Amino acid sequence: MVMPERLRAHGLLEEEVVDADQILLRVLRATAPHVEEAFFRKLTLALTTFCGVKAAAVSELLLDLDKARCLSLNVDGQEVEFGEYDLAGTPCAESMVHGSVAYGSRASQRFPQDAWLNEIRTEACVSVLLRSESDDVLGTLTILDDIPRKDVGELETLLQELAPRVAIELERQQQWAAMRREEARMRLLVQNSRDVLAYVRLKPDLAYEYVSPSVKDLTGYPAEAFHANPALATQITNPEDWERALEKMLSGSADPQVVRITRADGRTAWIETQNYYLHDEDQEVVASVSETRDITARIEDQEALRLSEQYRRALLDTMPDTLLRLSADGVILDFVPGEDVRDVLPSGTALIGQNIRGLLPTAFATSTRRLTQAALRTGKLQRVEFEVAAGHDSRFYEARCMQFGDAEVLLILRDFTAIKWHEGETERRRFRDELDQKVEQRIKTNPYGLTYRELTILHLVAEGSADKQIAETLGISIYTVNKHVGNILSKMNAASRTEAGVRGIREGLLG
Repeated sequence: MVMPERLRAHGLLEEEVVDADQILLRVLRATAPHVEEAFFRKLTLALTTFCGVKAAAVSELLLDLDKARCLSLNVDGQEVEFGEYDLAGTPCAESMVHGSVAYGSRASQRFPQDAWLNEIRTEACVSVLLRSESDDVLGTLTILDDIPRKDVGELETLLQELAPRVAIELERQQQWAAMRREEARMRLLVQNSRDVLAYVRLKPDLAYEYVSPSVKDLTGYPAEAFHANPALATQITNPEDWERALEKMLSGSADPQVVRITRADGRTAWIETQNYYLHDEDQEVVASVSETRDITARIEDQEALRLSEQYRRALLDTMPDTLLRLSADGVILDFVPGEDVRDVLPSGTALIGQNIRGLLPTAFATSTRRLTQAALRTGKLQRVEFEVAAGHDSRFYEARCMQFGDAEVLLILRDFTAIKWHEGETERRRFRDELDQKVEQRIKTNPYGLTYRELTILHLVAEGSADKQIAETLGISIYTVNKHVGNILSKMNAASRTEAGVRGIREGLLG
């Protein structure tokens, strides 16, 4: 039997004795229509009213196990704000150890650290633990009174009978709160995502149920335009791309669709869309969820790379030098044919796999062997000139050899007969030799991986020489100069010849 002694002490009850089951039923009836915060407010009010106690509270255990949050506190029939508090030295902390606590008198003296218990001069205190169905601790249910109580055992039984119902509501509130936080977080991510997220209803009529605000950055049209005109996405898509994309969609393909669109400002943009389809019970597609991103920069980069590769290939095909990649013992691993060197080397793909010393004139074969060994031994550029009889005349060739790996070399062959005979060749060779000395000091240490020829040309670029002047000075074609200048700008990520030359001087590449 629960004796509402507080009511009697205040003259509100004479001899009436209320059965514990009646109080339980009254509390359950009072709280039955309510959920979440309203449930806890009605619960603490019902407990103070029907049990005749000073206060009732529901507390939630926080992730920080040393703290709790008071979800509802009712004192003398009034809802009181309490918030978070430290568990140490409170009845709630003790109930978490023992499952429940019940003191009929002098409760405030038993918990001297709990200032609030002392503030309301607590005599009786009953607190029980709230657990989830998986037996996780959720919080506590507590009642307090400022007069001694003889019926704390029955009050404890009452709270324990209420605890499962309260725990269910507390766990549900925590789940709903977590869902709302996750929903808010997802909404924030969607609203701020650069990708466009959309939910499109396809049946019975086409309609945009949702499209994220980032659609304006992508298309130039606000989200409202797509709500007002669901066909807008189709209208701004390139017709050829749309037909191809529609064919894939009708085939059930889940591959991303890449199409061109015309933005509101008239510019063309490339977009990539991934669709996820929703089906009804008859497995017919009724809606789609899509994620769309701008890939214009990626497409432009790919096209630039493709054109760059074509340009490099074109330059390579027009360069006059013959390039050969050799193993340490002279076997040809790869080659790029240049201008006609048939007096020195046969042509054709059959060269690969043969030893170059068996293909060259005897005198030059010996020089090539020494050249290869010196390049591998020293890691420095090696150079030799030789003369080959060609009918009644002689032709002059130059061979340069440089290390191209742990056990490979790059051999560069050039016919410079015309240059040899050209007026002023002696002076230009002296100048090239000076450049060679400068370049050899930087060939391995430059951070951009510039080759011997590229470093040589960078010297001349820094001096202000035009491509034609560089070609004449070095005895190479202007196409070759163009190729090397392009490589220099690419490797140094320079916007112009001037920038490359200035940076070469500043960064000590030109020695």
